[in-house]
Amino acid sequence: MTVLAFPSRDDDEPRDSKSVARGWVERQSTGVIPAPGRAAASARWWCTEGLARLSILGLRLPVLLLAEIRPTLRGFGRVCVAWSHFVGITYYADTIQVAETGDKKMEHAKNLKRGRAARGWLSFVFLCALVGVTWWAVIVYPLYAAAAGILLCAILDFIGRAGTEKVTKLPPPARVILREGVPMQQITKAMIEVFEREGLEVGIEVPVRYDTPRMQYITEVTCLDDIETRHLRALERGLGADDYAARSVKTGIATIRRIIIQDGDPLAHVDHPPWVDTGSVSINDRLDLGVSVTETPFAVRFAGVHCAVVGQNGSGKSKGLLWAAIDRISACRDAVLVGIDLAGGPALPMWGKVIRRAAYTPEDAEVLLNWCIREMDRRMAVLKAIAEDEDPDNDADEWHSGLGPALVIVIDEFAMLVEHNGEKGRFDLLGKVMTLHRVGRKVWISFLEGTQKTGNSDFGSKVIDTQVKVRIMMACAERDTVTMLGTEARDGGWSPHLLSPATEHESRDAGKCYISGPEHRDPDIYRTYRPMRGSDVKRRAARRVADGIPTLDDLGSPVGLPAEVEGAIVPPMLAAAEKAFADAGNPGWMATKDLLAALTGEFPGLNENRLSLGIGVARDGARRRQPDGTQLRGYTLAAVRSALEEL
Repeated sequence: MTVLAFPSRDDDEPRDSKSVARGWVERQSTGVIPAPGRAAASARWWCTEGLARLSILGLRLPVLLLAEIRPTLRGFGRVCVAWSHFVGITYYADTIQVAETGDKKMEHAKNLKRGRAARGWLSFVFLCALVGVTWWAVIVYPLYAAAAGILLCAILDFIGRAGTEKVTKLPPPARVILREGVPMQQITKAMIEVFEREGLEVGIEVPVRYDTPRMQYITEVTCLDDIETRHLRALERGLGADDYAARSVKTGIATIRRIIIQDGDPLAHVDHPPWVDTGSVSINDRLDLGVSVTETPFAVRFAGVHCAVVGQNGSGKSKGLLWAAIDRISACRDAVLVGIDLAGGPALPMWGKVIRRAAYTPEDAEVLLNWCIREMDRRMAVLKAIAEDEDPDNDADEWHSGLGPALVIVIDEFAMLVEHNGEKGRFDLLGKVMTLHRVGRKVWISFLEGTQKTGNSDFGSKVIDTQVKVRIMMACAERDTVTMLGTEARDGGWSPHLLSPATEHESRDAGKCYISGPEHRDPDIYRTYRPMRGSDVKRRAARRVADGIPTLDDLGSPVGLPAEVEGAIVPPMLAAAEKAFADAGNPGWMATKDLLAALTGEFPGLNENRLSLGIGVARDGARRRQPDGTQLRGYTLAAVRSALEEL
């Protein structure tokens, strides 16, 4: 009986005669002749257990025969199947099914018919000759015939055992490779074997080493192909590592990848944030927000830097990271905190007067953002006035704490603010935030934004996204990783989507995060300090205020004058300015230093920068050249009146 074997395939899969031929050759090569690995396994069995059985042939012959019947019959069956493929010429049978035209079908059918006839007669002649030779050998040389029969049974037994489950079954992966005390050479060898089974040719560039503080096995390998996610999962199975313990990190050289295998959690236990004395740090310092097991500390500079925090519910975003940031910023001697939370959560109110001004409604947020924009304009005018000053010693081209404290705007649940974009009668809070994003960081007005997910509907716009320089990613979705960093960074080891947020009675990975910023360029995992209890937060906030932290008055008026000049104080200042001009004989123009000297008696907090901004030096711009050639800047009384009346 002829056996025709048609390989299974999808109907949409294109096939041609060459692919069919390759499949037929594979079936032919695996029908009788075992693969090298299987043949070697069968040979090992014969050299060990098989020879041992033959050595006791005379004592346990029945047991031996019963043990060898099954593999011998299996080998005989494989020979018969292979012979049927040979006689049936499966190649032509398959090509008839995929022939493009009727002529080719007929041609293949003729070849199939002629080939089967020729191979059928050849098989018949061979069987007749084999039977004849066998009977002749049994009659004339019975001992040789018996030996040949035993040899034939041994060959069939060999073929039948090759590839069986008993011979080829691999030992189950066990957690023995990564345990303590295993030589690094053994781990290296196991890694190479795994990659080779996955079809990758790798070389060891840097031997495997164990980083004790990080609890990681680290090595660098050379590979011309991409090390994909499936290869890393196979490596974890081959080494008995935890799920998602292996990462492939770029090294700067395209052909070299750093393989990191995590073997524990060095960040499992963290404490509450330690107390930092009020005023002992600056906003321009690196403020620690948590713990790190790398040489790069978990610390961020907030001076003139916009920072975004992304984390879903239970990730530790609000009570972990934002609270740690507020605690550290409030310890700075040159920073003022304001906040917006349209969700009205307890994260900001818990800090009391540490948050100098807070908005929990769209109306209040509109007022607060307008105030921030006026402060931004004032600071930009200060820098402009300094630039226009011809004094070479007054050369500040960037904001610093000597010009005033930084203003940090904390926004929790940022996605709710984004919904107010000026459409459908809503406030345009998003537009104001974008304005502050573009310019504010130049004058130390920066944002600390927290959101649960990214995207234009949740993160604002591409303008905000491009202005954010520090990105802290806690447990979030994979698309958030791609939105924040791109696919290349995600494939390079930045994997916050693998972190598990906290659930009830189980903290899991809450507080763990990845950081991307000017001082954090590697995909390392950090963890925030353990969240403080509400009572502890209130005590810290009260102590900060009692110690004395910068206030809104330290920022200066949004128009450049001291806070006490605003409102009802403006008319007295106008009167004082008019009196100064009258005392000087009502000149048409008065030098800045003379006007300032006349006004500081009644307004001690007044300085030249604030005076310049308050009465609008840009409106008058009057300058007079001195006899020595230097220029003296001043104001007309009309310019002073016009500027102060606008207040």
